[in-house]
Amino acid sequence: MKVSLKVLGSNMTELVLSSGTVLFSYETAVAAKKAGLLYVSNVRYSNTTERHIKKWLKHVDEKMNMVVYKVSQDEIDAMLHVN
Repeated sequence: MKVSLKVLGSNMTELVLSSGTVLFSYETAVAAKKAGLLYVSNVRYSNTTERHIKKWLKHVDEKMNMVVYKVSQDEIDAMLHVN
């Protein structure tokens, strides 16, 4: 399994797993792309983290035509578990 870590900006990091991609703002997983679907935590974080999420969504969906699902923080965290 290949795993890569990409620094996208200050306190903004993308973890690429074979199962999908997870966005971290500071040290918290806040959004993910898995099986062509986009997920964002329903937890309201700081203004900076909200900007990180918006910037990342534009990065992974340039045309901004994908549906973004708001899910619990537990669901975002669960996407980090590799089987």
